[in-house]
Amino acid sequence: MTYKLNQVGELEGIVTASALLSPHNIFGVDNDAYRVHLQFPTGDQVKELLYMFNTEGPCPQGRSVQLPWMIDHDTVAITSLIKPRCSVSLDEELHPGTLVLVRFRPEVVELEEAVIQELRLVLVDNSSYGEDWDTPQPGDIDF
Repeated sequence: MTYKLNQVGELEGIVTASALLSPHNIFGVDNDAYRVHLQFPTGDQVKELLYMFNTEGPCPQGRSVQLPWMIDHDTVAITSLIKPRCSVSLDEELHPGTLVLVRFRPEVVELEEAVIQELRLVLVDNSSYGEDWDTPQPGDIDF
């Protein structure tokens, strides 16, 4: 899949950690974002995301580039400041090893001293792909 900056894309991966019920469930008390960490069988998805940010993102022009989304060569962190929509209501966090499909939006925040690349969580499909993703739900935010 080809990813585009500021456009919703999809990633399928294995959950290594999640904080979808509350930002503080797994990642410590200083965490203020809902998040899911996904691991992939190869690093191809991470390479493709890096390529997209490098070709479509702004030139740092002497500023540092921060990649909080990239954990390592085959694992990413996808975050949201608002509670993300899940295809099935969660009673507990997603267990490590769970296969999920997520919708996310890659974005760049430009600051005076840094360029921050982020993957913003839009939706988590934890239903074995049985739900209709495109059905609007009350409270959905239009991206």
